[in-house]
Amino acid sequence: QRRDVGARQRARLEEVEHRREVGADHLELGRVVEALGAVRAETRALEPALAAYTSAIALATALDDGPSQSEALTGAGSALRVLKRFDEALAAYQAALTLDRKLGDRRLQRIDHYTLGELHRDRGDPAAATAAFTESLAIARELGDKLAEATTLTSLGRRCTMVMLEDA
Repeated sequence: QRRDVGARQRARLEEVEHRREVGADHLELGRVVEALGAVRAETRALEPALAAYTSAIALATALDDGPSQSEALTGAGSALRVLKRFDEALAAYQAALTLDRKLGDRRLQRIDHYTLGELHRDRGDPAAATAAFTESLAIARELGDKLAEATTLTSLGRRCTMVMLEDA
């Protein structure tokens, strides 16, 4: 499977170069760059992934494409979280949440709260993690998204287990 990821990364790089050569519009190029960031993150090439997400954020911001900007912010936040650059990850996730509230996209707001919960869990802040996961759960239930509800309940369970182990 790792070979498949490498092939996808090479294909995305070729696509970015091709689109630049033919003068693809910035929005199209931004989406390809964001996808490249996702593939790089999947291969744990986190610094290059972060660079791709940063480029995608800039392009989406320039074009006032809120949904693409939000997705790139979330991707950057996730790369930063794995790199243990928690303050920067928090800023990226909060920027995505603010944007998604402005857009009124409840599905993306649910994801934002979930990713904030993961970040707070990784930082060792169980109260903040619980609050974020609880908000994500409420939105999942509001949307009738059973898969998201199950995923969030699992994360809440892990968070509770973490607290119980710390108290033991």
